[in-house]
Amino acid sequence: MHNKQILRNVLRFTSVDRKFAALASNRTMKIRITIFLLLVFVPHSAKSSDIPNMFDVKIGEQYPHKSIFDRSAQEKPRPTDQFKVPNSDKSKQIFPEYQLTVLRTTNKISVISATRTFATHGECEKNADVLKNWVKNEFPKLNNSESKNEFKSESENDFVEIYCFSNEGDRFPTLQHLVRGKVESGELKKAWEEYFN
Repeated sequence: MHNKQILRNVLRFTSVDRKFAALASNRTMKIRITIFLLLVFVPHSAKSSDIPNMFDVKIGEQYPHKSIFDRSAQEKPRPTDQFKVPNSDKSKQIFPEYQLTVLRTTNKISVISATRTFATHGECEKNADVLKNWVKNEFPKLNNSESKNEFKSESENDFVEIYCFSNEGDRFPTLQHLVRGKVESGELKKAWEEYFN
């Protein structure tokens, strides 16, 4: 009797498995599953490919992606957004990510910055030299100053700083890359003064 019951259960579960197998092999179900997978995965791929690299973003231009943070509960939101962006293109070799400062009232980029810590000062300076050559190509109207750490021009709004530094207590040197604008620096100063007054 016990063996007959086991046999019935085996047959019952085998029957259920066959129904699921038939359902999965159904052409309509396959199409539905394919559409579902496309809806879930394709939008994320498209969005990640739309992220601009460090040299594509420009001071004074609006950043294309909106903030995902809800500020509706904040009494007095800060005047700027600061956020990290995954980098791409050749500059990713030195900086896997960079940071933007965006003025909230205009959504315009005010500061582009990136940092990376290296094991030795020589390695930091070597990468700084590579970065300076890239900057010369990206900002051909800017002149390299006597200190060789700054690129600027009286007639241009943008200015760039590139240098290796170590703060007190640091064990390793850090490469700093900063792009700012004269106009945007003034706007930032005014926005923060209004925020604190």
